[in-house]
Amino acid sequence: MDTNQEQILSVQWLKDKGWTCAAAARRCGVSTVHVFLVLSGKRESRKLVSKLQALPLRVWTPREKLTR
Repeated sequence: MDTNQEQILSVQWLKDKGWTCAAAARRCGVSTVHVFLVLSGKRESRKLVSKLQALPLRVWTPREKLTR
């Protein structure tokens, strides 16, 4: 991952899009730990980065916030 992507992609960036690491991992077909390590810059995966960038903005309903 280059430094520009490291600055853009982070756990907070993912949360700002409305996704948790666990939900994004399920959508991308990878483990939660893998998502976290890629977003924290401790592991590289161009394939996962492109999948995460392609995730749509997710709007949480009040019920989802309580149950997740």
